[in-house]
Amino acid sequence: MMPATMNAPRSTPPLAATGFALMLVLASSPAPAQQVERDLTAAGTWEVVDEPQLDTPAGELHLARQALAQKRYGDARRRMDNWLKNHKGDPLEPEAYLIRADSLFLAKDYYKSLFDYEAICRMFPGSEAFMIALEREFEVAQLFAGGLRRKLWGMRWFRAYDEAEELFIRIQERAPGSKLAERAGRALADFYYNRRNMELAATMYDIYIENNPKAADNAEAMQRLVYSHLATFKGPAFDVSGLEEADGWLNILRTRYPAQAQQMRAEALQQRIEEARAEKMLVDADFYLRRDDEVSARFVLKRLIDKHSSTLAAQRAYRAMKERGWVSDEVPEELLKDEAPQTPDSAAPAAAGPESAEPQPAGPPVEDQP
Repeated sequence: MMPATMNAPRSTPPLAATGFALMLVLASSPAPAQQVERDLTAAGTWEVVDEPQLDTPAGELHLARQALAQKRYGDARRRMDNWLKNHKGDPLEPEAYLIRADSLFLAKDYYKSLFDYEAICRMFPGSEAFMIALEREFEVAQLFAGGLRRKLWGMRWFRAYDEAEELFIRIQERAPGSKLAERAGRALADFYYNRRNMELAATMYDIYIENNPKAADNAEAMQRLVYSHLATFKGPAFDVSGLEEADGWLNILRTRYPAQAQQMRAEALQQRIEEARAEKMLVDADFYLRRDDEVSARFVLKRLIDKHSSTLAAQRAYRAMKERGWVSDEVPEELLKDEAPQTPDSAAPAAAGPESAEPQPAGPPVEDQP
């Protein structure tokens, strides 16, 4: 789990510790007065304006940013260690924490960098460094969710899935309604989906769609929501609520995004869902028959035929009732068909889960260099 002193995370795609170093330094400098400013003179030359004094708190931060730009991450970190000891309460303190955290981040010591990013989130939520820290935390969460291990004694030993999950949740709590929170919500749902925790995946996709009704990836999120619900169905002897939810979302998908519904063969999926529902009722009827409760069994079988007359289970239910003399010899027209199962295109995904429904992420988990 994450350290007790940490509080929450945020979003952005991973930064490479190469050409992006200078960009990171510039992005992490909230106070313009701390940077060297130059003005174009009448002679056509650049003249330094308001250059920070190097023996001041702002000047020390300037030197640390230069060290980051030159990839001297250890030097930048040591400078900020001393700065934070000597300038507690200074208005530039959030930036000092950010520079130290970035020096750890760029050195690929991601877990340790979270301590300083968390310090910013907890102590300086109104600072300009706040959202930058959340962005960095989101990057770390993505790396951990992808399989990157935490370091111990210079080696990556431990998976950090719990940390990734907690960071995604905290980001949404700390920046509600932001694009960063939207990305964190989708990332958390995908995290559960890829880890095959389909109950939580379905919950998070549902929340994501509700909170972000205009998101560009809503159709894809809805497809995964359907697959997640289907995957919770364990068979006709178990609860069918997942099938009911999947069927309802398939109807919404076919209405809002017909192209995506056709792509995932929504109609074929609904046929399989209907067959699975009917199988569930057949199992229930058999349960009553084995307990000599013919009244309940007859009621369930008749209801099965009425509600799911186009299924193979309805044909079996009719034969079972006829053997017991519960129906007349006249066969309903809807049951006069071949005995072969009425299954859709074999290429459609099975109702039991999404394994065959869509391509899975390729390649092994992300493993960073020690």
